[in-house]
Amino acid sequence: MLHTLTKEHVVYRFDRNLPAALKVSSGDIIQIETADCFGGSIRSENDVISSEININQANPVTGPVYVEGLTPNDSLELEILDIRLNPEVTTGLMQGVGLLSKNSHPSTLKGNIVGEEIKICGFNIPVKPMIGTIGTAPAGDPVPSLLMGLHGGNMDHPSAARYSKIYLPVEVKGGLFALGDLHGAMGDGEITALSAEGSGWVTLRVEIIKNIPIKRPFFKTPDAWVTTGNASDLKVAIAIAAEEMVEILCKEYALDRDRAVVLMGLAGDIRISQCAGVPGMDASVRCTMPVLKRDDETRK
Repeated sequence: MLHTLTKEHVVYRFDRNLPAALKVSSGDIIQIETADCFGGSIRSENDVISSEININQANPVTGPVYVEGLTPNDSLELEILDIRLNPEVTTGLMQGVGLLSKNSHPSTLKGNIVGEEIKICGFNIPVKPMIGTIGTAPAGDPVPSLLMGLHGGNMDHPSAARYSKIYLPVEVKGGLFALGDLHGAMGDGEITALSAEGSGWVTLRVEIIKNIPIKRPFFKTPDAWVTTGNASDLKVAIAIAAEEMVEILCKEYALDRDRAVVLMGLAGDIRISQCAGVPGMDASVRCTMPVLKRDDETRK
């Protein structure tokens, strides 16, 4: 069944007590409209992108969506079928925010998507649509949609792109997932704390993975596994993502831990998704490992 959920249903937190904006079943497809991370408040280059962020009114997400039959003993698979961005994107610099903010000046810049490129600053940047924020409701206290955690949230992983599958932990009945914060392009690390911020539509297929609970989000792209880690300390975030990948390799290929670690050392990549140093936000890291092919001799 096909469903539509518009951006009239935006919220600013992942919260088990929020009423469901939509109820769906496993196998259903949903078209979800999103606002941009500013909630549409930055209309022109004369509008200032404030660094004074109200954590409870930032980064709107559309939802939550309740999946019938989904329980905390399951996991949630969301297959990203399409991401359609609206033509205008916004970026810039905020006062005192970002790795290079010490010698930078606050500014707001608008760009336009034309075909497969973003026209901005007099240059053409390739469009790489992604979902910046996606997650389920935690069993405990609500988490603002600006932050990240075991439930997902504002992870800023480029792997949340067309044709990828994201697997989310389920802590409450129905999952209550929500998403938003579309990006038209973003460099690894998002060092300014801003991407080519946009709004638009995401089309997802929902599937319940019965009786296989997971601890934290991970992705399956057409050619790789991608695990996630977040922490205030970048090294800790890296270690979390790496350990998650070891676990996947051991399960997928029936490996012992040492062999999985060796293979990661040969073919795995650690990539930083978010490290701009926004107050209160963790660093966000991903570990990417290509889907491996076994040697023919091993199969015999």
